[in-house]
Amino acid sequence: MWCCALNNLPTRNNLRKRGLQGHTSCSKCGAEEIIKHILFQCETIVEVWDMCPWLAPLGSPSGSVSTFKESLQHSFARVNLPPVGSSASLFPWICWGLWINRNLHTFENKQTPPPEILSCATALLREWEAAQPSSSDRSRTLSPQLPT
Repeated sequence: MWCCALNNLPTRNNLRKRGLQGHTSCSKCGAEEIIKHILFQCETIVEVWDMCPWLAPLGSPSGSVSTFKESLQHSFARVNLPPVGSSASLFPWICWGLWINRNLHTFENKQTPPPEILSCATALLREWEAAQPSSSDRSRTLSPQLPT
């Protein structure tokens, strides 16, 4: 997420800025490959965001914001619907799935269907939550032993 927020994700446009040769267009649609495009604007990506199980459908999360950082900040206000099974933000997991899908398409000419991207993001969120210490584990502290 921090790479996206700092505009350091190795998109074709950013690679060109770093002096690497090659075209800067999206391999799916031909638009300029910038972070906002590959995570929010490309045709397939819009379909993923439209399917998000949020309380209020917001369409593309970048619709009214200009940067990824703003999209990330707005994402914390989104409320997941019960099928997600979590109150934590699904946004970073969807972004991760979209980036993985972009790389699959770019390097292996494979593409994951939008419902599968969303399903994998939801599964990753649940897996991450299950790996977090419970609140009772976090509040338990070890008392130092008294010298004998």
